[in-house]
Amino acid sequence: MTVTELSEALGIATPNVSQHLARLSTGRLVGREKQGRTVHYRTIDPSLPALCELMCTSLVEQARRLSAQPPRAMTG
Repeated sequence: MTVTELSEALGIATPNVSQHLARLSTGRLVGREKQGRTVHYRTIDPSLPALCELMCTSLVEQARRLSAQPPRAMTG
């Protein structure tokens, strides 16, 4: 995917996506391939999809637990 495609899909500003991809590329988690004036990014670390799935599952479970708790009383 390109920076623009990711930016639109995620609803995040293009410069932010570009900066994150640069760091992920430096860390060798994503690869980049230039095609003309466009750069396409892809995951290259084979453990990344499993890690993402684990994180998403954990975050969903946390959200369920938090939503099941009664609201806290405001103090002050």
